[in-house]
Formats: sequence, C-alpha cells, structure tokens
Amino acid sequence: MKVQLSKEEKKLRRQKKIQAIKQRLSNLKTKDKKEKAEKAYRPPGYIARKAGASVFWIIFIGMFLFLFVLVTVNTSSKARQGQDIVEQTENPSVKPEAIQFAENFTKQYFTWEKGDQASKDREERLQSYLVKGIDKQAGLDLDSTEYGSQFNKAEVYKVQDVGDNKAYITFKVDATFIKTWQEEIEKKKKDGKKEKKVKEKVNKSEEKPFSKYFVVPVMYDNQRYAVFELPQFTQIENNGQLEVKKTEKLQSVSDSKVEKNIQEFLGTFFSSYASDPKDKLFYILEDKSVSNGLNGALNYVEVESADVYKGADKGQYRAFANVVFEDPDTKTKFTSEYDLLIEQRENRFVVTKLNKQ
Repeated sequence: MKVQLSKEEKKLRRQKKIQAIKQRLSNLKTKDKKEKAEKAYRPPGYIARKAGASVFWIIFIGMFLFLFVLVTVNTSSKARQGQDIVEQTENPSVKPEAIQFAENFTKQYFTWEKGDQASKDREERLQSYLVKGIDKQAGLDLDSTEYGSQFNKAEVYKVQDVGDNKAYITFKVDATFIKTWQEEIEKKKKDGKKEKKVKEKVNKSEEKPFSKYFVVPVMYDNQRYAVFELPQFTQIENNGQLEVKKTEKLQSVSDSKVEKNIQEFLGTFFSSYASDPKDKLFYILEDKSVSNGLNGALNYVEVESADVYKGADKGQYRAFANVVFEDPDTKTKFTSEYDLLIEQRENRFVVTKLNKQ
C-alpha cells in the first residue's frame, strides 16, 4: 500500500533529484576541464625532443637513399667495366673483319695467270696481306705449273682461336685451273680452182676443277690484320684440329746424327700423310685430334726445310717444317708450314702432335 506524500514532501523530493542531477553535471564538467588541462601540459624539452626525432628520421632516410643510389651506380659501373674488359680481351682475329680479310686473301691466292708480268702482279696483290719474311708468292710455285687459276668461291668451315691475337681460319675453296696453249692444225683452203693445205694456230684450253680445304693463319697487330705464316691444305673431318706453333724458349738439337734421322723421318711421315689411309698413317701418327691425312688430295714432293729442337722430355723433339705438295692433276706446287711434336720409341720415331701449340 503506497504511502501518501504531502505536497511539501513531494516538492522536497523533486528538489533533491534536481540537485543531484546538477551535481552530476558539474562533476562531468570539472573532469573534462581537468583532462584538457592535463593534455595541454607539456613537460620541459618535449618539443625539442620531438623535433630531434623528426630530424633523425629525415637524415636516416636520406642516408639510406644515398647509399642505395651509390650501390646501384657502382654496380652498373662495374658491369660496364666488366663488359669493356670482355670486349678488350676478345681475340680480334676471330671477328667477322678477320674472316673477311682471310677470304679476300684466299681470293687473291687462287687468282693467277702464267707469265712474268702476271707473277709480279700476283706478288704485289699478296704483299699487303703477308707479314715481312714470308715467301712473296705465299708458298705457290708458279714455275711448277702450266695452269692459271680462276677463283670461284670460298666457304668458311671453321674459325679456331689459338691465342695471342691469332687464329686459323679454314675455308672450303673452289677454283678452276685453266691451261691455255696454241696448236697448229692443217686446213684446206681453195686457191682458185685448186685446194691447198695451210697451217693455222688455234687457241686451245683445258679446265680442271680444284676443291680443297685451305687454312689461313691470321694475326692482328698494330691495328691491322696479316697472314703470319704460309697457309696450309688439309683434309678435315668433323673433329679435325689445327693449332698454331710457338718457338719461344726452344733449344736446338746438338746431336747432328739425331737431327739427320729426324729430318729423314719427316720425309717418310709427310709422304704417308699425303697418300696413306688413316689406318696405315696411324702407325707413325698418334695425334687423336687429327682424324685423317690428305688422302691423295695432294702429292708429297719434299720437305723443303726443317728446324729441329729439343722437347720437354727426354727422347722428345719439336720440328718446324716447310713441306712442298703438288696438285695431282695440274702439277701445281704449294708449300705449307707444319709444327710437329716427335718422340723416339726405341729405334723408330712417331708424331704425337701435329700442328702443336
């Protein structure tokens, strides 16, 4: 049962509620002001520390970016330097310019006619290709042949880098050897009502195809190319190898008897190299990189000259030989240079390396 309040009691109760609400609002305002006052308060040095932290991070980020750029530029510079080194160390004798030089030489080599003036013309054409001291006709004996030569084409077969700015460039050469002569024939001619025999000179010609593998030794020096030794003919299979010779620090053979025996052996060897099949040739040739001899492509004529030196081991010798070969069809003679490593096996000699570097 509800208690009945008087008007004054009700009024007093309302006033207490209003007073409580005001007190609560007042407390809230006081708290808010206190929080604002606390937020507004900054301890001494706060701004300086804040600015210092900002400057630190700016410097740190700047240094990071600087180091990043420096490393990037340095790496790029090293890459360019490395590329420059590669370009500088590349053998210029294996470049397209060297191949073109060798092909131009080959064209001049296989272009000649018979006669003194034609011989001089060929000598002059070859002069700009050859190093000083090489045979002016580059090993071709024009007096030995009755044929002239017409160059047809040369296809690059192999380019071998042999170091020291040198290379052996091998071509498959096609040429036509041409022999011309005059022959007297008798012809019948009418002289009025009679016929009489007269002699007339008629021009005759004979053509023979020539196709061989031709090796041009090319070097680069003083910003120009040159043929540094006599070119060679070779019979090549897929694994054929050619290497350049070096004569530095070699001692001559003091025993004249040994030297004479080796020079006689060289004649036997190159005779076999020119004509024998490989199963017979390999009795005196043990170089596995040489897959075959000339197989009759050229005939052996003679060892024109040979220098014999001591090898690295006992019973081992090094020989440099100028060898004359002859084309079997036209009797044209060519001289080529060879470098051989020879070993003495009891009472016989064998070639262990042909065209040794």
